Amino acid sequence: MGSLSKTGLYLLVLLLMGTFLATTSDAALALSPSQAFTVTPLAPESFYRNEQVKQPLRRPADQRIGVIVRLREREDVAAFERNSARAIPEAQITHQFHRVFRGVSMALPQSRLRQLASMPQVAAVYQDRLLQPDTGRSPAFIGAPDLWNQVGGQTSAGEGVIVGVLDTGIWPEHPSFSDPDPSGKAYAAPPITPGTNGFSAGPRSTCDFGNTGANANDAPFTCNNKLIGAYNFTDSYKAVHGLLATEFNSARDDNGHGTHTASTAAGNGGVAATLLGVDRGQVSGIAPRAHVIMYRVCGVEGCMQSDSVAAVQQAILDGVDVINFSISGGSYPYADPVSLAFLDAYNAGIFVAASAGQLRPRSGHCGPPGTLGDHRSRQHFRPPVCQWLDPVRR
Repeated sequence: MGSLSKTGLYLLVLLLMGTFLATTSDAALALSPSQAFTVTPLAPESFYRNEQVKQPLRRPADQRIGVIVRLREREDVAAFERNSARAIPEAQITHQFHRVFRGVSMALPQSRLRQLASMPQVAAVYQDRLLQPDTGRSPAFIGAPDLWNQVGGQTSAGEGVIVGVLDTGIWPEHPSFSDPDPSGKAYAAPPITPGTNGFSAGPRSTCDFGNTGANANDAPFTCNNKLIGAYNFTDSYKAVHGLLATEFNSARDDNGHGTHTASTAAGNGGVAATLLGVDRGQVSGIAPRAHVIMYRVCGVEGCMQSDSVAAVQQAILDGVDVINFSISGGSYPYADPVSLAFLDAYNAGIFVAASAGQLRPRSGHCGPPGTLGDHRSRQHFRPPVCQWLDPVRR
């Protein structure tokens, strides 16, 4: 990925300031010495199978659950997939992780967890938690117009930057993603086309709209030079929870949250807004001239962690400059698969903008960890809003 311009770096700071999210505690599945699966709190080693643990995880033995498996060093992901298929034929692999996290996600009966954890290739088994999307504020609130004036104005802010958004999907016909923009200014071709560098787990549509077999209202759409890609990464969600008959089985947004966050981060400027027929003036994203790729990772019930990990892996391949994450998370980096994937994204040169939370401030509450690595040390990484005065990797 090429280096970003000064204009792009200013706008990355704004993207960081412009996203918000609520956080909750994280936990990892572990197998205790008594051979009972439990939820264990953070410690750098606490997700390993021989760790003392607390708070038993109580589920019916035959209930199908989602887990994320981390493999030991030098173990081959494909070989593990073959071995697990023989050992646990009921298990369904939903994602493979080669570039981030190193492992797989799967859905399987609760009764098979002990057998899974005992496989010699397995270093850790995490519960694939269902997270929730949250919301944000406006450019004026964070002073974006002042920075726009310093970097050439709103009509150029974010030019050439690719923003990857992990969320509930996107409504592609929204004027915030039109090309040309509302002023009539067309977009140049993006520096990279989604999918050009391959796929994280086999080919999939890079502009996934028009699945009328699942929902007749899912109109086809051809991506443009503003909305350059849109993926559906709800594989684990569908395997564990399933889609409602009314949901879209594509990258199309079911509830509007992803459209909201994508337009807040990088929606076109000069978009007319109305609410219940009342003119509310014009709205703009923080980086209005940036390109957008949507990675849908949520269903109506929430967002499976493994789907987000898979989307981060694809975003690295797609060469995004920024990942925008407005989904709940936790405060324990070593027990949070999404945070660990964000650290891999950071090491790939990607700025990860995650929100600080919309709950009241409290000790240690700065949003999901791992979203921006400490540039002074690869051994420690801190939440993003705790260091947005020093946001750029050197």
